[in-house]
Amino acid sequence: MCASACQVPEAAYEHHLIKRSLDPETVALLSRVLDESFMTLMNGTPVLDPEWRQGVRHRLAQVIIGAFDRGERDPEVLKRTAVQIVASTYQPTPDNE
Repeated sequence: MCASACQVPEAAYEHHLIKRSLDPETVALLSRVLDESFMTLMNGTPVLDPEWRQGVRHRLAQVIIGAFDRGERDPEVLKRTAVQIVASTYQPTPDNE
């Protein structure tokens, strides 16, 4: 199970980016990378637990923002990095399916 801290609304991700004075196009790009990363990671995985799903999205967002902060700007590299890192730590179990 994911702790209550994993229940971060999608708007919080965008707020974090906007708060950092990024232009709307960059916010849209990073949001798209988050959505695509999540879809790639969940490909065919029937996870029903909303807390677990939100925890995965939150962790993906953290990885994407971290890579962006370190200078990565290529959306495919951001997505690949996030999926690789999160896939190694978030695995569906009978408790969250």
